[in-house]
Amino acid sequence: MPDRELVDGLAAKLKAARDAAGLSQQDAGEKSGVHHVSIARFETDKRVPTLAILYKLAAAYGVTVCDLLPPADGESLPGAGETAARAGGAGTTAKKRGKGK
Repeated sequence: MPDRELVDGLAAKLKAARDAAGLSQQDAGEKSGVHHVSIARFETDKRVPTLAILYKLAAAYGVTVCDLLPPADGESLPGAGETAARAGGAGTTAKKRGKGK
């Protein structure tokens, strides 16, 4: 997927998440600590947020950073827990890995 499509998808996801949280840009700015003008620019493809800002916005909207990212190559992104479980990472418990009972 070209970079432009990823940015367009990110802008749409950011706006949709804010709308779903029932927040205005002003309210989202106050809740996240991100200036409301920056939020408007992220939602209109004029700026791209840093990862740190994505974490702040996700927390304010009650979602994960993964929820804010557009799908890669038109496919749905797996949930973070599913990815960790498949990789045997921190998202799995010792019992799931056969190390506990």
